[in-house]
Amino acid sequence: MRRLLCFTLCLLPTLALVTPAAEPAKLEKSWDTPHGLRFTVKSSKPQDVECDLQVMGWFEHDPKGDTVVDVIVAFDQAMGRPIKNLVDKGAFTAAPLETVLLTPPAGAMKPKQVLMVGYGSKDKFALDAFKGVAAVTAREAVRLKAKKIAFAPAIIDQGYDKLHAKDVAPVFTRAFLTAYDTEMRLQADGLAPEFKLDEIYLEAGKTHFDDVVSGAAAGIDQAKADIAKRGTESYRNK
Repeated sequence: MRRLLCFTLCLLPTLALVTPAAEPAKLEKSWDTPHGLRFTVKSSKPQDVECDLQVMGWFEHDPKGDTVVDVIVAFDQAMGRPIKNLVDKGAFTAAPLETVLLTPPAGAMKPKQVLMVGYGSKDKFALDAFKGVAAVTAREAVRLKAKKIAFAPAIIDQGYDKLHAKDVAPVFTRAFLTAYDTEMRLQADGLAPEFKLDEIYLEAGKTHFDDVVSGAAAGIDQAKADIAKRGTESYRNK
């Protein structure tokens, strides 16, 4: 009996240990910022971000032809190409800080609303433009009562390569947080209806993710210093 058992066991196939494949790293980094706002750098397509408001910058129409990469084309196509049609027909000129608000068809994408913000001409575009874009993003998000928002710079996606992600991120982050601080102070003074944001996603491509993270971190530190210098004095003369 013992010999038979040994013989049988010896014939059993050797089982190889299979190590499960590691899941890809999650490209997401978050910070807690003033007024309880969560600031997150996230690598994701704009149509895939769960948010109340997706904000995207847009350049003026170039009569010679606009450069738009597949990701942005797919984003527009999901809504039925309203961005292209608005720009082509001159209904949205994308002049500096011009805005248009879109509500995607049900089930078309994860963002509930889309806010386009004009960059103006590529020939005149400069880094400082992001200060105004950031302020518009913060104030429109509060006005629209969007708890979670996302911002897609989309400048590289439109063929603009004169600015680097590591330079854009701190300017946008700093300006957004200081503009949001102003909104919170106005509310505290009774000059605006109360509403607080929960989180903002600053979208970044995989290639530039690390640069955007370092830039956002610097922008957060700068904004905290700016806000501290403002003190607590009211905007109202009581």
